[in-house]
Amino acid sequence: MIPEMQLCRRRLDGLYVEAGRRAHIVARLDGSYGGFREVSKEIVNPPGGGGEGVWVEPLRLLDYVHFYIWDEQHGLASVERYCEQYVREVGYSRFVHRFASHPYLEVEKRVWVPRHHAAVVIGLILKNESDRDWHVRLFTECRSHLSLGWPRRDAGRDVHRFDADLQAILALDEAHPDWVAIWGIDRPPVAYCLGTFHPGLLSHGNLSTHGSGLSESGRACSCLQHDLLLPAAGEVRLNLVIAGGNKGQDQAVAVYRHVMAHAADLLEERIAHYQALMEDTVRLETPDYALNKAFLWAKAGTEDFKHFDPDFGLCYFAGFPAYNFYFASDSFRILHGAICAGDWDDTREILRMILSYQAQETGADTLPGEIWHEMSTTGDRISPNFCTLDFPPLLEHFYRWTGDRAFLEEIYPNLHAAVEWGYLMDSDGDGLLENGPEGEMADSAFEDTNMEGSHLGPNLAWVRALRAGARLARLVGDTPSAERWEETAAELGPRLNQLYWNETQRRFEETIRPNGCFDSSWRGITVIDAEAVDEGKARFGLDRLLRDEECLTDPEAFLRWKEVEKAYATWRAHLSYYVVDRGDRARLLLRNHLVDAGVAALRDLARLPFTVATPGHFPEVIGLDDLAAPYVRGCAHQAWSAACGIVYPVIEGLFGVFPDAASHSVTIDPHLPAGWPGMRLTGLRVGDHRLDIAYRRDVAQDDILRYEARLHNDGKVPLVARLGFPLPLSPEILTVTADGIPLDVQDPRVSIVPTPEDVHVYVETTVKAGETSTVTLQHRPAQLELVAASFLERAQPGTQTAVPLRLVNKGSHPVTGCLRLSLPEGWPGTRRPLEKAVDLGPDEVSGFTFDLEVPPAITEGYHTLWARFEGSPNVIAARPIYLPVFGSVEVRVDGRGVAKEGLLYTLRVAVSNLTRQEIEAEVVLDLPVELISASPTRRLALEPGGVVEAIFSLTTDQPGEFSLSIRVTAPGVERHISHLLRVVPRHRLFVLYSGFLGCPIASDDSLEVVNMPANYAVRKPHVMEQLLPQADVVLTSDQHDAIFTEEQIESLVRYVAGGGKLLLFCYWSSAWGRGFHDTYGNVADTKLAEILPLLMKRGIGQGNSVQLEGAGRSLFRDIEWNTCPPYDFNLAEARPEAEVWARSDDGCPLIACWTYGRGRVTAIAIDCFGYGSYGSFVSWPGVRAMIRQAVLELARSGGGVV
Repeated sequence: MIPEMQLCRRRLDGLYVEAGRRAHIVARLDGSYGGFREVSKEIVNPPGGGGEGVWVEPLRLLDYVHFYIWDEQHGLASVERYCEQYVREVGYSRFVHRFASHPYLEVEKRVWVPRHHAAVVIGLILKNESDRDWHVRLFTECRSHLSLGWPRRDAGRDVHRFDADLQAILALDEAHPDWVAIWGIDRPPVAYCLGTFHPGLLSHGNLSTHGSGLSESGRACSCLQHDLLLPAAGEVRLNLVIAGGNKGQDQAVAVYRHVMAHAADLLEERIAHYQALMEDTVRLETPDYALNKAFLWAKAGTEDFKHFDPDFGLCYFAGFPAYNFYFASDSFRILHGAICAGDWDDTREILRMILSYQAQETGADTLPGEIWHEMSTTGDRISPNFCTLDFPPLLEHFYRWTGDRAFLEEIYPNLHAAVEWGYLMDSDGDGLLENGPEGEMADSAFEDTNMEGSHLGPNLAWVRALRAGARLARLVGDTPSAERWEETAAELGPRLNQLYWNETQRRFEETIRPNGCFDSSWRGITVIDAEAVDEGKARFGLDRLLRDEECLTDPEAFLRWKEVEKAYATWRAHLSYYVVDRGDRARLLLRNHLVDAGVAALRDLARLPFTVATPGHFPEVIGLDDLAAPYVRGCAHQAWSAACGIVYPVIEGLFGVFPDAASHSVTIDPHLPAGWPGMRLTGLRVGDHRLDIAYRRDVAQDDILRYEARLHNDGKVPLVARLGFPLPLSPEILTVTADGIPLDVQDPRVSIVPTPEDVHVYVETTVKAGETSTVTLQHRPAQLELVAASFLERAQPGTQTAVPLRLVNKGSHPVTGCLRLSLPEGWPGTRRPLEKAVDLGPDEVSGFTFDLEVPPAITEGYHTLWARFEGSPNVIAARPIYLPVFGSVEVRVDGRGVAKEGLLYTLRVAVSNLTRQEIEAEVVLDLPVELISASPTRRLALEPGGVVEAIFSLTTDQPGEFSLSIRVTAPGVERHISHLLRVVPRHRLFVLYSGFLGCPIASDDSLEVVNMPANYAVRKPHVMEQLLPQADVVLTSDQHDAIFTEEQIESLVRYVAGGGKLLLFCYWSSAWGRGFHDTYGNVADTKLAEILPLLMKRGIGQGNSVQLEGAGRSLFRDIEWNTCPPYDFNLAEARPEAEVWARSDDGCPLIACWTYGRGRVTAIAIDCFGYGSYGSFVSWPGVRAMIRQAVLELARSGGGVV
């Protein structure tokens, strides 16, 4: 066994997981069960239907397993209470328990799950470390509540009974006869108890009762007693087997008997599988021990999440304990790493499973071709999202690595449907995919920014899907589709590049709202895809990635960032990062040759599974309130964190492997960081080949550096390899050899490709089957430096600009050659030739200037120029230079696009001067006759680089939708922008919603719902200031995507005190904290909590029915409360003046209303999103009816804003 394959931990906080393909167990690192609610908000439990316990999907079989030891001399001791050590072995978790009360005894507990059986095994080894025999009694207590995870559905009470034939306990659900759990030990018990175990049940160490096991909560407990003789210096071994499921007692019994009879063989098979996974698949060798170890355990970590259900097939769960159900979108990201690691057979099965549920026709929330986002193990699905567009690039990724033409042809119809789905998502025919008001993205970045309209992210994903789909279409002979998709991508790509770019701030906007306004959240959207956007714009995205990474490695930068984040208080980005996102950032940095930052990120991530997280586990989110003390947030063990956060960036980033298995070729473009003498990747599968890749770097002599690349081809046919060597800028290449044969740099097998960061030399070689090819390269560090600004001054079309360059000879010998400046295609002639002769003496510096004429009809954007010097002997220096070309002004319109009839609407037009001179601009507002502005024209004086706002106040005297045309004239340009304004009739209620996700109620004939996410309101306080006085009712949740500022909270309080109406309801997205005080972005510590009629306490209750009282009886009488599913609620007490409208079945107030100042406030303590899980309660129609009726009641209560 290799040394990295055992992990140990003595700090026993957090959770551990053991999983097979049919079952899994989640519990505490000390082996105990943390309780249904006794968890911190950092380790989520139980979101997503998950949680601690023993699971055979879709059922949780057991809440916990607890062992007790008793002997006559020392009495009773809890095994779990005395855990000293957790050890993650290959294939199982091992716990070591020692007892002060029983000094002779050590108990070792081994928890594991058979790979293909619906069972969990807990092995016990009781070791007697004394020189005398001991008689001990072992008590095994289990508690069950057979229940579904997500979606929650009614479960009956559990009934336990002892089965004499099995010598085991059976748990049955009274409401579901097919739900069953079985547990027992591999030797008959001497006694059993049906009921909760406690010391009072013991009579001289024996169980003395045989109760029913029932409890009012529906849970049931039982206990088995085993009398054991521990020989002196000997041991006793036992296996507890837990089996069950929702397929009836016969199947559960068969599994139980099989696992009990073959436990040793099944454990051996599991260990052998994980050992082979670690040792016999792709392996990493670098000078960084932790990175090598993390790479090994990432493969095992990915394997943990494969789940097979005979009713559905094989797919990935997303995480434990939170997301123990299927995620197509997460699986697509996981598969990028799994494919690189050579896990191809399961990849095919997982894709077949996902695609078997691809929408074939229009449904309630799906269009043909759409791929679902989440699916429970009961088959319930959440579909609306854009992961459909991730499928074509993933399939191309699979084909590049495998060359599997048959599989490509098999699922090509699914790919075709997925690409065509993009056309259906262009709901208004403007060529852009539309994002719904909820973001249309369940559980993704778009969900959190709540951006309605056309979002850049999905549109970029569609461009990638179109291009990948077109390439695959040509492979299978579907030329018409390929041509259509290529044409769409060719039109859409440049349009996105132009449309979403904000030159004033030099970044891309996230979205275009339906009213025509551009918008972005604080974190913005980072675009580095140079295939889709200008290379110069992509460089700004890379700079953003570098800044983000700097904040996680530099304490001073971190502190600066921390203060900014405190000010913004974004709930998703607040002092934390997703492991998968940082891993992907590392891959992107490496692919763009930013080696030091990319490797530093990988090395940080590699330490998480052995320091911060449970050994071998890859968490979802890392919190960073203190840079020196990272901690786990979100899900404790997340699937994509291992595969896409470690494996994928190592193989395609660090090693730069880019295969073409179908043509038996591969490009290897490594990024060896400074200080590493070499690195190696062994057992890498590419089609029919298995490759060993090794790079070494050393000093040959004096200042000459030597690279060596060795590539072994363990395949049956030759492999064409293009081996890359990263060199510093301006290298002097001395020698190149391929298998001992010298090559000239002009040889067609040698190519030199400069990048903004370095120079890459590629040598093509053919590696015969079963042989090794060795390529060496010697070079001298840069003796010549080409100095150029990365970005030139902004130029306007039709003007002249200059490109200044400098060459510095740092060597002791003269340098001669030619300096050339390459222009983009389509540029006309220039005032001077674009090449200059160079003759530089030692230590000499020379300056050069190229004068350019910018074409008058040029496309606005960043145009890439290349300055390149080639000289003797083999000296190369090259730099990209980005020339921004834009008109004299940029225009942005800002306004929420909605107003109440008869009230003022404020429209802001921001004009930016993109020149270096003072200019004037005219802004003209062309209004329809129904709208009135006192002054529809503004003349603006703009300082160089300055921004001036023209503010228009409009009177809206007629309801309807109106298109406003804004024309801005400035030197050399005329800009036209449209803005859509919706005027709400006086008789319709204006409901302003600012909460998490989409509003639970929609606009209808009686009310108009306007969504204003908190992150939008905080970024644009003037919009909230404008809309708040117009709102008849403000509707909000206790969880937000940002925290309102103190001033905005004060505004809301004043709004209510002056006659406004406010309704607050609990709405906890499971993965981000549950409870009024613990959910993210909450208002618990603000003055808003003080004006609620319910005093919210810490703690969560559960209810099964709702008891109406007072005005609630008439207000909510039409809701079918008899169909109400189980629900969670925040514990609260009604304030003395409050009117309670509804209580839980145990009398806790759920809904209350009261008067505050001249206004009214209603509070709903029910979690309107989910019951102990993921979005189950929100699906009940009564939720919307309840909130809508409460809104209407507030509106009827009289008064109005003063």
